[in-house]
Order: sequence, then C-alpha cells, then structure tokens
Amino acid sequence: MIRIALVAGLLIAAQPAHAENETATLSTASTVPVGINLAKKWFVAINQDTKDAVTRYWPAAYRGLRWKKVRTRFRAFSLDATDETTLTESMTRTAKVRQIVDEALAGNNIAVVTPIAGGFTGRYRIPDLNAVVYINKKQLLVRTGDTLVPKKKVLVENLHSLIRGRCTGRIESKILHAAYQSDWKSVAAFIEVTCTPDDEKGTFRRARRLVAVNLSKI
Repeated sequence: MIRIALVAGLLIAAQPAHAENETATLSTASTVPVGINLAKKWFVAINQDTKDAVTRYWPAAYRGLRWKKVRTRFRAFSLDATDETTLTESMTRTAKVRQIVDEALAGNNIAVVTPIAGGFTGRYRIPDLNAVVYINKKQLLVRTGDTLVPKKKVLVENLHSLIRGRCTGRIESKILHAAYQSDWKSVAAFIEVTCTPDDEKGTFRRARRLVAVNLSKI
C-alpha cells in the first residue's frame, strides 16, 4: 500500500496543481481519474491494472447512451514502484508518454467530473432517480423505490472478473468515485477490485475500471 501511495503522490507532484471540478482538464495527475465530454457524450477514465509493484495505466473512453467503448489513440504507460529509485526511473522513462496522454485528453476537451458527495458509506445516492448505487459482495447494484419495497437492478454481475490473472487470496471491491449526468440519466462509477494474496509468495493484483451505465430504464 505504501508503493501505491508513492505512485499516486509522484504522479500528482509531476503536474501543475488544479482544483478537481468540471473546469479542470483530466490528466494523468488528476486525483479523480474520471472525465467527461458533454458534446461527444463521453465518459473517460484512466483505468489501471496492478500486478505486485507494476501498474499499467491507460485512458479509456465510453460513448453514451449505451456506453460502448470508443476507439481512441490514447496511449498506455506503466510505472514500477518496487522501490523509490525504480519508480523515479520509470517516471522519467514515461514522462513523454504521459505528456502525450495529457495533451490528447486536453485536445478532446475531457474535463474532470464532479463526483457525487457522501461516498464514505460506499453508497452513492442519486436524488433525481430516487436511486442508490452500491456494491454488495461481487455485484454492482442500483436500488430504487421505497426503502420498504426496494427494486434492485444488477449493473455488473461479477466485479471479481475485472482482476486479470488468478487470485489466490482475498478479493475486495469498492467504488472509489461515482458521478451522475442528469441529461443522460447515466452514472459513471470508478471501481477498485483488489486481490490480496494469502502469503508473501502470492501475487498482489488490483484493477481500477470505469463502469458507465444508463439508468433511464431502471
């Protein structure tokens, strides 16, 4: 976990500081790695895959309102956080690629989304729809209606499948950020799924993905 924090800290430190709101451009240094383009009807995120100390980052765009993946020329890059020296070297090696990614995001007018507040409980409320988005075990769900007679819809059947490779330990899933766009009646949830090995010989794995869903027919 120290390595993960170190990667995040150096990524942020490598870029100019800015407020996280919809006037800021999404970049590889954004604290909230989810963006939006209202004109193109895009949600964009900097997805991640981690295997032990190495994390691969790649921006992915999804077009509404069916939220299919968009073919883009966004570049991928990897950072190795085995130790501080290795991380610094990989930051230097990928500096040009990260600059290209940031320029591509800016050129496509991808603004950082404003997340839904109140995510400390892991349940994100959407008053417009009288709905709550949350995780239960390995499913991403939305619940609507009266709390006494709720209606539930499965948005993602198996979040554990986001982990690449075999997990031989404990799997945990959580929503890191969630945003709602009322014009599209759609939610974008940035999900983290972590595999913590049972012993030191096991492989630590983590996936962070954007899940965009149209909720107009829930």
